[in-house]
Amino acid sequence: MSQKRIQPGEKVGPKLTEAERAKTIAKQAVKLAEWAAQALVTAKLLRIEHKPVGRFPLNEGEREFLATHSAIAPNLKKKLAEQDADFTIAEVASLTMAVAESFPNAEPKQQVALLMVAKSLMDCLQERIAGADEPARPKTKPTK
Repeated sequence: MSQKRIQPGEKVGPKLTEAERAKTIAKQAVKLAEWAAQALVTAKLLRIEHKPVGRFPLNEGEREFLATHSAIAPNLKKKLAEQDADFTIAEVASLTMAVAESFPNAEPKQQVALLMVAKSLMDCLQERIAGADEPARPKTKPTK
């Protein structure tokens, strides 16, 4: 059986009303903010919220895009402009919450970009927080 090709502009699935669309977007923003808040609480419990994340996951274009949003604190906007700036776990969580705050009012294409940035930030947080639970590996001396 061959599948029907979807034509450009053709509607796929149920059409959402503007109110349903706004409600769905608001729910997504709440989930992002809750996830970031829970990550920050976990980092505080582990006492690692001020620990640098190491390599910051956003490239220059993503940093510039994020810095244009009013929800980003001025001190974080300055850090976003610096390519070699060190971000802490708390700062990355704060950026993730700011993405959630900006999400509902953004245009659809910007929402997609914000979701991609949020995913990078969330992956970074998850990796750093989950890694904090692992016991430190003993340093071994190289053999000659």
